[in-house]
Amino acid sequence: MKEIAYDYHVPSWSWMAYSGGIQFMDIPLGEVDWIDHLRFDEEREYGHAIIANLWTFQNCMIEVHEAQHAVLDPSRVKRGWMQYDVEGGEDIRKEDCVVMGRRRKSNSDIEEYYVLVVRSTSVDGEYRRAGVGLIQSDYVVAQRTNIRLV
Repeated sequence: MKEIAYDYHVPSWSWMAYSGGIQFMDIPLGEVDWIDHLRFDEEREYGHAIIANLWTFQNCMIEVHEAQHAVLDPSRVKRGWMQYDVEGGEDIRKEDCVVMGRRRKSNSDIEEYYVLVVRSTSVDGEYRRAGVGLIQSDYVVAQRTNIRLV
């Protein structure tokens, strides 16, 4: 997808930020616990930043496919997937994420996280959306609180 140039700020997490069709994730109705501590940054000039916690990926790698990239553990077992809105995405060590929701797989203790894949900007504590994904909880770890997703 290509980012649209505006004369004003449009947040990277908005569907208005990119040209092309929008395809939503297939999320099972009533099975996801949405993160309730996400909030809008009232102090920001534009008012379009989301305050969230930052997570980093651990013990995994990505295998590049056409639209979706597989998230693999060290044994190359698939533990999730990512889909990028922007260029890049060959090295998961350069990516972070914001957990938006979680669900427990049926008949399992495994929890999965619905995430926004994010990248840092030149401003400390500020990140932009790079894509979306679904990953098992063992492969992300909380890194930082109160980042701004712009």
